[in-house]
Amino acid sequence: MRIKGGSEVLVFIIALVDLIDGKERVWKFDVDISNPANWVDGKLAEGCQGVHFAPLNDAPVYIRQLAAQELVLPSDGEIDIIDGGSIEFKDNKKCIKLKPLNYHDWYDEDSWEKSENVAVPHKERIPCDHDDVVFPKGIHTRVSQDLAPLIETRSIKLGDDLPSNEEMETFMDSEMGSTIFFNPIAPFSFDIKRRACDDPFGCFCHSSYVPCPTKKSPGKTTCLNPIEPEDFCREICGAYVTFKPKTGFRLDHLRSKLSKYAVDTYASRVKDYLGNDVIQVVFSEKEYEGKSLEEAQDFLDGLKTTDDVENAQMQKSGRFVAEGGGVGSTLAIVFGTFVAVGMFFAVFLYLNGDTRVDLIIS
Repeated sequence: MRIKGGSEVLVFIIALVDLIDGKERVWKFDVDISNPANWVDGKLAEGCQGVHFAPLNDAPVYIRQLAAQELVLPSDGEIDIIDGGSIEFKDNKKCIKLKPLNYHDWYDEDSWEKSENVAVPHKERIPCDHDDVVFPKGIHTRVSQDLAPLIETRSIKLGDDLPSNEEMETFMDSEMGSTIFFNPIAPFSFDIKRRACDDPFGCFCHSSYVPCPTKKSPGKTTCLNPIEPEDFCREICGAYVTFKPKTGFRLDHLRSKLSKYAVDTYASRVKDYLGNDVIQVVFSEKEYEGKSLEEAQDFLDGLKTTDDVENAQMQKSGRFVAEGGGVGSTLAIVFGTFVAVGMFFAVFLYLNGDTRVDLIIS
């Protein structure tokens, strides 16, 4: 298959690869103007004819074939006609009003199709080193990152193409490659390993530093004293257990045992805050009620009876509070405690001190 961009042509030789283990990580966004997901309200518009771009777009748009009565261009943006493509102006009563077509950050969990499991660490919701990465829309993909680390994956699928490491390097040097994968500091760099994790303790999701998204706002929590397990980017309600695995431990066996719990659970190999190599098991709930604390304790109790782990310990959040009521509830508890203590000492002084002391509670 051939992908064309300007005068450059890149031929990807499709290799048959046995894609085993790992997970498939699918990119969510694209700048394909024929995709209803990019239309305002996800449907054809009324009161106009043709294609209307949003005023501002930060990602270049490729057009292969377009037939419309009118074309309203963005005031700030770039539109390129692919070699062999065309725009034809003709009577067409359909109207499409487009949303802003922008780049999305590789390191933002919301850029990827996500699991419903809320116990998965945020840094493991983006591709890990042993995952297969899929960009369904091929050349209409727009990915950005403003760091310059080497990104490791087991495979990359761009549309229907499955390039080798060498082919991906060549593509990244092309104009189209640097448009699809944009970094203002240095070129994107991939290392396609084509290997699975075969360590019984599991493998680290990332062998190099992975940042949390800089534009992320803190998530809302409905508990007192929320926790932030390793590889999470914001606090959550629930609990997490960490321990050091010993000979005979298998991460896959542990994960199968976690299926008995009602709340969301996730086990992975991480580095703790001291840099120690540990297994972390997170317990959390989509709608927090405190069940995760009970089940985490049950798990910890059972863990202490096994011979293949050591140094097991648990961190947990506090009780449930109504959304938006955490601060108020906490202040009320603190204030109430101070009042109770104050009353106690006042009574104590009154009964044991000078009887002339006035007891004044306002």
